[in-house]
Parts: sequence; structure tokens; C-alpha cells
Amino acid sequence: MFSKKIKAVAVGLVALSIVGLFLVPVVTYSQSVNIWYAYKNGVRTCSLSGGIINATNEAAYARCLASYKYPPANITGYSSISYRLMGIGFPPYPAYVLVTQGNFSALAYFSGTKLIAAEGICCYANTTVDPPNVIAIQNVTFGLTNFGLLNVTVSLKNIGQAQVTRGPIGSLDPEGRSALVSIEVPGYGTNSSQGGLTWIGANFLGACSGGPLSPGSTCAASGTVPDTLPYNRTFTYYIEVQGFAGGNPFIYREGFQGHRPSSGVDSAWVGQFIGAVDKARGGVTLSENSTLDRFASLRFSTAVSQPDISDYGLSADTASFLPGSGASPMILELLFFPGSSGPLTYATELQQIAPGHWSALTNTAYSQFGYFIGSGPYEFVNLPCPVLEVPSAGINITQYFEQAGCTVGLQQTTWLVIILGK
Repeated sequence: MFSKKIKAVAVGLVALSIVGLFLVPVVTYSQSVNIWYAYKNGVRTCSLSGGIINATNEAAYARCLASYKYPPANITGYSSISYRLMGIGFPPYPAYVLVTQGNFSALAYFSGTKLIAAEGICCYANTTVDPPNVIAIQNVTFGLTNFGLLNVTVSLKNIGQAQVTRGPIGSLDPEGRSALVSIEVPGYGTNSSQGGLTWIGANFLGACSGGPLSPGSTCAASGTVPDTLPYNRTFTYYIEVQGFAGGNPFIYREGFQGHRPSSGVDSAWVGQFIGAVDKARGGVTLSENSTLDRFASLRFSTAVSQPDISDYGLSADTASFLPGSGASPMILELLFFPGSSGPLTYATELQQIAPGHWSALTNTAYSQFGYFIGSGPYEFVNLPCPVLEVPSAGINITQYFEQAGCTVGLQQTTWLVIILGK
């Protein structure tokens, strides 16, 4: 009987040891973070002597800035022995931790024991991270535009007992908005490296309209982001909401799985679009030509490799694929980027935004066409801009629009290559 008790105690001790190995956080880890833009009061007294930039003045300026820096913020975490030895059990840090230096805050992101990135969250030291029963992200929708962008709308609900505002109670907010919303999607961001650490840029999406958000009320924030996502693919993205609940600053972050909507441009779309073109041609119809279809496919693969040059490689491709026609106006290439527009809507839009392209489509001297649909990057002009069409092949698109006082951006979008033939 006595030996059985000893065995039972021994078994219990072994069990407790195993539990302790996996569950008890006894291994200490430490990381330090410097919020690169956090300085003490008085830093504005630092300046380059006389505004002159040279090595001596730059060194003196750096020493002055360093004297106003806060000491590094230490982040301590604890893991179980099993995690230290085998990577099994509780890691020492959660996915992200709030870091504070003076009146400045940031989120430090961890993967296991490693500090992998940080993100500034404005100017309030007592920010609460992911508070329960304050705000809920009810819905996120993505929609396509015609200019290589995605429309994003985030719906929020106040699930707490206090008003949610954009700033402290009593602060000036002439727009009457409540909470600020940011988004992180793959391929979109303004990350930078500071002190050997990646700092995630503030991908600001929009702010809720309608004034302070009362308990139980809803609001929506909308904006656009570059369409950097692959078609028909699931992706992970994050929504961040920053605001004040009852005068206390908070940040709420939640991850989601999304699906990038397809462009909707397919053979049926092209058929309806060409039908609208035929109607504008007075009934003189275009007939599809399989050779021109193959040539359109070749042209896409060449042109998409240099999207900043209009009709890149057209002469060489024409000479190799259609010998004898390269020096004569027997064919005409047209590149379209219809985005989310329906075929009839896009036909109407072209008459306004690309009259030269529309005139070519309705030129009855051309009787045949081929086409190819692809996905790839393209240099889009940012509206408003006094010019919207590139007049000929071989033009540097960026330079062309910049000379007109406009800016451009490389965006992922749907290409529709149409080749007209006589």
C-alpha cells in the first residue's frame, strides 16, 4: 500500500514536471525598441548652424538630436522551457505589443522570439490596444475602379458604452468624423527601415463620417488602394481603427481573409463591346480573325514587359509575326484597361476619355479584329489630367504625362489588347 502511494506521488510529480515544461513561463526574453521619431520637448532647438550643410554641422546636429532621444523601450517576455528547447508551447511575446516613449506610441510586431517590425500609432502614450467592447469591424468590401485601383469600404459599429471620436473630447474636428481607419494589403504600403528595423507605413484609408459615433451606432470609412493583388486569389489583410472612446485613446486591429474580385472581362464582355462598336460603325461590322487573336496574345506578352513604354515592341512583333505589314497601315493596335466597367458603359466612356481610340475602332476601313485578355501592370495617369491618351507607339508614358503636369502610378489591372486589320 505504501509503495503504491509512493508510485502515485512519483507519477504526479512527473506529470507536474511535464506540465511545467510546457506551460510555466520561466525563460526570460528581452527586446528593445527605439521609436525613431520620438524626441523629448526642446528638440526643435536643434538645427544646422546657419542652414549650411557640411560634415561638421551635420555631426553637431546629430549630437543635438541624440541628446533629446528617449532611452530604448525594453520589452520583456517569458516562455516555457519546451518553447526554448523545441519551439513547442507558449512563445514569449504576442503577435504585437504596445511600446511607449514619452508621449509617443508604437506597435512592435513579433514572430516567435524575433522582433520583425514596428508601426507608429501617433502621439498618445496611454493608448489601449485591442480593447474589448469598444468597436467592431462589421464588414469590409472591395470593388474595382477603372484606373487600376480598388475601392475599399469598412463598416464599423460602436459596441461600447461611450462615444467614439477621432480625437480627444473637445478637440477641433471641422469634418465631424469619428474614427480613423487604415488598411494593410499585400504589396501596398510605405514601409521604411530605421535603425535596422522595418517600420510599417500608415496606409490611411479614410475616416468615419457623421460625427461622434454613439453607442450602438454604425458608420463607414471608404478609400482606394492600388490594385496590387493577384486575380482570383485569397489574401490576408488587416484593418486598423484608431480613435478615442470616452476620451481615452485606443487602437483596434483585426485580420481578415479576402478574395480579390475578378475583372469581369471575358469573351462575352468583348462580344458586347464589339457589338456597341459595330453599332457606332453604322452596321459595318468587325469580324473576328484567329490570326489577329494570336498576334494580340503575342503583343500582350511583349507590351506588359515594359508597361511604361506605349505599344512596346510593336514594330518588331509585327515584322516577325506579320511580315510585309509592318511598314503599312494594314493593322492597328489598341490597348484598353476597362477595370470594372460593363462593356456598354466602357464604350460610352471611351468616347469621352479616349476619343482617338474610339475613332480608330469606328474606322470602317478596318474590317477584322483580334483580341487578348491578360492581367499585368500598367502606368495609369492620376486624375485630373488635361491629357488622357498617348498619341503613338514608343513613348515614355511617365515622361509624357509628367510634361503635361500630371503624375502616374504603376498598378495591376486587366489588359484588353485589340488588333484591327484590313
